Amino acid sequence: MYNTLFLLLTLILLGCSSSSDVPKTTKTKNNVSAGSKYSIVFFDSLENKLCEGTLIFDKYDAVSFSGNIRIDKRYAEVFKGSDLVNGSFAGSPIREVLQLVLPPKAADYNIYINLNKNSSGFSGSWTFTTKKGNENKGKVLCNKK
Repeated sequence: MYNTLFLLLTLILLGCSSSSDVPKTTKTKNNVSAGSKYSIVFFDSLENKLCEGTLIFDKYDAVSFSGNIRIDKRYAEVFKGSDLVNGSFAGSPIREVLQLVLPPKAADYNIYINLNKNSSGFSGSWTFTTKKGNENKGKVLCNKK
């Protein structure tokens, strides 16, 4: 009887899927999904427009996301961190905030962007960080395209 009970319990456990087998949602409560496009504008700490372009999410699920930022217009050719603004990003949604890192795999030389959902897309802040600490920061606005 114990062998039968053990076998039955084993079959039940093997039949259950683990959480890693369950597909993650591709759209979260902030309405972002793979393929979502936003216009993005970077401002300095005095709210002067630095540059603008397009933010595209290539991958998006409940755990992580990635994509690209393409800058089309520059109002300030050079600012601390300007060499990182155009390119790939990665990040993760943390509660209601999207945290982006540009470039995704670099250490001690990054731009971090925190975005909060608003009625037209996202608003938030960016910070350029190096080994020396935070070296530049400002505001970011993203509107759904």
